[in-house]
Parts: sequence; C-alpha cells; structure tokens
Amino acid sequence: MKILRKTLPILSAVLLFASCNKDAALSGEIDGPSDPEKKGVTFCFTTAVMENPLSATVSSAKATRAVSESELKNVRVLQFDGKTTEAKLIFNQFYKADQIVTDGDNKKLYVALFEKEETCIYVIANSDSEKLAKLEVDKDVTLGSFEAMTLDFADENDVTLTDTALPMVGSYSGAADLSQSITIKLTRVVSKVEFTCNVNIPNGLGTFEIDRLQVVSAASKVAFKKPAVPTAQTGLYPVASSDNFFDFAEIAVPEADKNSVTKILYIPENLRGVVTGLTDKTKDLEHAPEYSTCIDVSGEYTQGEKTTDVTYRIYLGKNNSTDFNLIRNNAYKVTVTILGINENDKRVIVEKGIPAGKYDDEEWK
Repeated sequence: MKILRKTLPILSAVLLFASCNKDAALSGEIDGPSDPEKKGVTFCFTTAVMENPLSATVSSAKATRAVSESELKNVRVLQFDGKTTEAKLIFNQFYKADQIVTDGDNKKLYVALFEKEETCIYVIANSDSEKLAKLEVDKDVTLGSFEAMTLDFADENDVTLTDTALPMVGSYSGAADLSQSITIKLTRVVSKVEFTCNVNIPNGLGTFEIDRLQVVSAASKVAFKKPAVPTAQTGLYPVASSDNFFDFAEIAVPEADKNSVTKILYIPENLRGVVTGLTDKTKDLEHAPEYSTCIDVSGEYTQGEKTTDVTYRIYLGKNNSTDFNLIRNNAYKVTVTILGINENDKRVIVEKGIPAGKYDDEEWK
C-alpha cells in the first residue's frame, strides 16, 4: 500500500466548557457514637459544579456513557490530628453505598470521629484503592505524607469504576467541633471531554472514514491535594515519566458514525502547562509538551487509487493553540472538522508515527 504524501489538517478545534450538576445542601440527625473517645458527626456531601471558564454550555444528543457524574458508590474518610504536614492519621474508615443515606439529591453519612481543636479531614469517593486501605492509624502516616501520595489508575475502567461513577476528593480543615454537621464539597479529579469529529472534505480532494478513536497519554496518577495549574512549562503534574501515563483502549467507530462521531470521555487531570507562541496549526506533535493528553482519530484516507491509514492527533487544553492543561472537574467540548489536505500539517500522523510533514519522496526523514 502506497503512503499518501498529502494529508489533511484539523481546521477547526473549538473548545467549550459545561456545567453538570448543582450543589446540594444536606442535613440530618447525628447517630450516637459507640466509642466514648469519639463523637458522632453528620457529613453532608455536595458535588462541585463542573467549572465553566468559557461560559458555554455543553449539550449532546449523542452522549451515551452510563457514568453517573455525581453518584457516590463508596466513601473513605481520613482524619488527621491537626492541620500541619506533621499531623498524624488517627482515623481511616471505608463506607459502602448502602451506608450513605440518600434523600432525593441529598447525601449524608454518619461517622464517629475524634473531637480535636484542629483537624484535617479528607474524603475520597468512588475509589477502591488498596493503598488507602493499608494506611494505618497511630503509625507514621502524616498529613504531609498522605498529600504526597497519588490516586492511581491502571486503565480507563479504574477511572470510572467500570463506567458507573467518577473518583472525587474533598477536604475540611479547621476546628473539629462535631456538634454540628460538616459539609464537604467533593470535586471530580477527572475532566469530562465531549469530543466530536466531523468529516467534510470538498469533492475531488479524496475521502476519509473514521474507524477508531483513542485517548493517548492519560495520566495514571492524580494528586489528592489539588495542584496549581501551570501557566508556563514549570510545575507540570504528573512528572514526565512513562510510569505516570497510559493509553486508553481504542474505541471502534460503528458504520453509522464514520463521517460524524461524538463520544463522552472521562480523563484524569493532566497538567502539561502552556507553550506561548503556538497557533491552532502548530499545536502538534512537534511542539506539544511530553505526555500531553490527546485524542487520535484514525481511519482510511483515499485519494484516487491510493489508500492509507491516517491518524489525526488532537491535543486537549483550555484553547486550541497554547494551552495543554487538562484540569480536574472541568468539562471540555472539542469539535473537530476535517476539511482539506495539507502536506505540511504535523498534526497528522501517517502510519509509522511520523508527522506527515516529515514524509518526502516515500522516505521517512
């Protein structure tokens, strides 16, 4: 099969953001504690609204994922005996869904905690992390050592508890007056990406059919404590190492969607920073920071008697030029339209993983 020298660019990558669900105020009576050293407290959980920096609303008639973006399948509560990094872990308990009381949209949990003048409490929802289960109280686990840990994902099923719920983290720091309920806002540590790719090639310039999609360079680790979002190329998170990233499995595109496909994807936070001076045509393989999250659109491109497998690589971020940050609890709408051909477009990868602009006279330069 002969490889095309001319391939088509991504001419439109419009990123929008959306809100999901509203916060809910929660309340309830406190169960009496069985341990005299502890006091009962009602945790009232609210779910943070998906951030909406571009003030645009996502609406998708084709969104078919079964994930419930605000559901609580389980909760782990960690309590520390202070607010400094040296504070010791004094409580670690896991609660299943049937222990979380649901009243309409309201969710609450009754827990017997230690009453302290100062405390820090972390709540991790929708995670089956064995690492957290092994944290022992009254040992050497401190708030600082915990916040240096990460929530780890082996594959995309870990990210969504196999398509049922999203991992969330919330915390409280202050006086542990347990006579009243404590409200903790839970924030999703993943981003929501509504990705749409349309094919609209003018007559005479060939045809392209979308066969498969794949998320590439998803972060396999996210921090419990929210990192600062980098505005340049310092403070990137996680560290650029193959141990910290993985690729989602390829998604086969059905025949009915070969020319227009929409998918809802949930991807762990990946902060790859900002690269100044780029445009939509140079947000590509050559200029993207290492391990930037992207979506590969692959399929067969045919022009005349020549057909080859072509991949179009779309990097995610706040805009379609300089930003490569995929931020937790943000919803991105990415619309890509394939319109024409351009042999110099490095956003296109032809077979051997080489940008199309590096291919010349049937040799890889």
